[in-house]
Amino acid sequence: MADPVTWAAIGATASVAGAGMSAMGQRAQGKAQARAAQYNAEIAERNAKVAKQKAEWRTLVNKLSNVEFREDFRREVIAPTIVAYNKAGVVADSGTARLVMEESAREADEEIARRTMVASVEAGEFQEQATNFRLNANLERLYAKQYKTAARYRAASTMVQGFSRGASLLAGA
Repeated sequence: MADPVTWAAIGATASVAGAGMSAMGQRAQGKAQARAAQYNAEIAERNAKVAKQKAEWRTLVNKLSNVEFREDFRREVIAPTIVAYNKAGVVADSGTARLVMEESAREADEEIARRTMVASVEAGEFQEQATNFRLNANLERLYAKQYKTAARYRAASTMVQGFSRGASLLAGA
């Protein structure tokens, strides 16, 4: 049977080895958490790009829709109205006929303004989503750094505790 000093040395060695293994596990865990946070940051950046594209798309679609609306308005409202006035012998660009045409044009402009406002609000919502995704990505990158730092401190603390236990075992022998 080994003497107490040998057992103390074995215990101290095991304590330090166990601390080393625990420290390695803590660092590995910190690295894994950091990789996961970095992955989440990349997803958030991708989502930010998608939201920005949606905002740009909504603005473009609105512009195209307004052009189409103006063309439809001319073809379906203005042109038939002028034809009807001409058939009735009314001069379309004077008097009451002109006032009616101007009122119709004003209403069409109001409709375009309403559509533009709605599109602007929707695009703004997408821009806000993009901003929030970017902020989340920044936060995830910060987490990644903090996970690594915390893991290093935990690992160092574990090693100090292991050496302390080992030294106590040796001192007690």
